[in-house]
Amino acid sequence: MYIRGKVGAFMSRMAAWEAMIEVERVRMEVERVRMEVERVRMEAGRMQVKAMIINGRVEYYNRRIRIAEALPDIADRAG
Repeated sequence: MYIRGKVGAFMSRMAAWEAMIEVERVRMEVERVRMEVERVRMEAGRMQVKAMIINGRVEYYNRRIRIAEALPDIADRAG
């Protein structure tokens, strides 16, 4: 009985250690995923800024195109 108790206690400690190791592994994985999420959020923010810059340039060139298209009409009226 004594040996069985010792073996049982040893197995319980081993199981506890394995569980603690698994918990730590999962914590590390969760932290890795959090860091990846933060990286993706930052990338999305940079992409939004780039999109705003591009949209601003498109609006600028669209205004220039409208002005250039209107110039012949203005010249005709000026006569």
